[in-house]
Amino acid sequence: MFLSLLLSLTLLVPQAAKPSPGAALLGKKLSATLNVTDFSGKTSTLASHLGKPTFISFWASWCGPCLKEMPELNTVLGAHKGEFQVIAIAMGDQLAAAENARKPRMGFDFQWYIDPEWQSTQPFKSKLGQAFNIPALPTAVWIAADGTVVDYWNGLPDGEG
Repeated sequence: MFLSLLLSLTLLVPQAAKPSPGAALLGKKLSATLNVTDFSGKTSTLASHLGKPTFISFWASWCGPCLKEMPELNTVLGAHKGEFQVIAIAMGDQLAAAENARKPRMGFDFQWYIDPEWQSTQPFKSKLGQAFNIPALPTAVWIAADGTVVDYWNGLPDGEG
């Protein structure tokens, strides 16, 4: 079952040309000090939301491909209910714009957060952006239940965009 889930996600998420900006992260544990902020303003560590396989989707309201992949990701999540979770983190976005983009997707079974440094003029240089080597959006990271980074995708499939 886990293999079919991983295959489904691999087919869903854009494959970047190798070497990936996330190659250095593979096999490493997620830092316990990385924070995320929910849309009510409460900050918590990203690691506190783990414990099961986790797909992290870094997105923005202005990123059409990010928004386009969300319904597909929600479908895969529904087909594999309970096997993994999705954490969607808005990057490089104004809070109001991210909230407006999130509202029509509230029925998705995602945990929704925003980069605590969302006001930064250089969003990919925030602590989260640097920790995940995010050069652009969309970026997705697959994390095992123990917090180990097992896969990383950035960008669009060839021919899209």
